[in-house]
Parts: sequence; structure tokens; C-alpha cells
Amino acid sequence: MFRKPQPLEQEGKVQIPSAISQGEGKEPQLRVYLAEQDSIVTMDFEEYVAGVVAAEMDPDWPQEALAAQAIEARTFTLQKISEQGTLPNRDAHASTDIKEFQAYDASRINENVRGAVKKTRGKVAVHQGEFVRSWFHAYCGGITATPSAGLNYQGENPPYLKPVENPCVDYVDKEQKFWSAVFSKDEVRAAVQEVAKGDPGDLRLVKLR
Repeated sequence: MFRKPQPLEQEGKVQIPSAISQGEGKEPQLRVYLAEQDSIVTMDFEEYVAGVVAAEMDPDWPQEALAAQAIEARTFTLQKISEQGTLPNRDAHASTDIKEFQAYDASRINENVRGAVKKTRGKVAVHQGEFVRSWFHAYCGGITATPSAGLNYQGENPPYLKPVENPCVDYVDKEQKFWSAVFSKDEVRAAVQEVAKGDPGDLRLVKLR
């Protein structure tokens, strides 16, 4: 969903958020809420990135794919911390609850993941001197979407996130490519009421326009 990351020297140096900075030349540290344990731990930034990569992708996938995810995860984390500091109602900068932040699983980290994180250490995606909003997806169905369409994002769509054709449809696993979902009539009716602010009545047929 975003263009190839540009070297920092081409777009200006970006600063590590003060909330996690340990000073010039030192690795940032952040507080992470471990949802499974209901506790907060402090960890080195790159170690956190490794846990995210290991959780978000298959640790045995090609290292270049994991390296791309490492840049995504690193950028996502820094952008969120730059924007909001700590998470709402938590004394932590990140969370292992995917509803709050990103997936994280240290138990899945292997040498392949560590190699991907090491080879991209410190690399992020930036636009006009700021960390990009590096949302990512498992499968886009052959074309990406704007954040407002794909994520119900309420802000202005960033200029670097545009719908583009994607060859992922040729490579994605069948369980990702083909899926189905079942909803009751009451669930569909409630969804229509929420969006249209009116009761559609008894639903008998749904057509796509």
C-alpha cells in the first residue's frame, strides 16, 4: 500500500520519539503491555520489532519478505508513538493485543527473523520528514484500497496510499484467497440500520450494485 521506502538522507532525518529515546546513538526502549499476562515490560526496540515480525508472518518465509515486514512494523510503531505517546488508558507505548496495536509473539522468533530485523536495523519509511502510516494486510484481493475505504479511516487519505493492482492473487494460499462469512438476517438488518440510520424492514433479497 505504500511506495518503496526512501533513504532518510533523501527526505531529511526523522527523530526518534522522545517518549522512547535513550539518547543519541543508543537503542530506544519502549514499554509493552503483554495482554496475555496483563503486565507491562520494558524492552529494546529492535527486540520488540522481532517479536512483531515473528507474529505477523510465518517465521520461515523468505528473509526478504520478513525484512519488508520489519520495516513496516518499525515504521508503524514509531509513527503511532510519535502521534499518541502511550496507548489510551495504559502506561505503555505498545500492546500485544492486535485490537490495540500489532501482533507480538517472542516464542516464534528464529534466526531467520533475527536476520531480517538485523539487516534492516534502523530503516523506516518516511514521507516529507515524517514516519508514514504503514498499515499492512495479509491479502488485498488483487488491488489495494485507500485507508478510508479499507480501514474506515476518518482522517485525510495520505498521498502515498493509493489503490494499485497487486500480483498477490497469483501467490496467496488458497485459505487466504477463498473464504466465506455467514450473517443472520438480524445482523444484516442491524448493520443497515447503523449505516443508513433507518430500518430496512424484513430483508428477503440482497443485491450488489
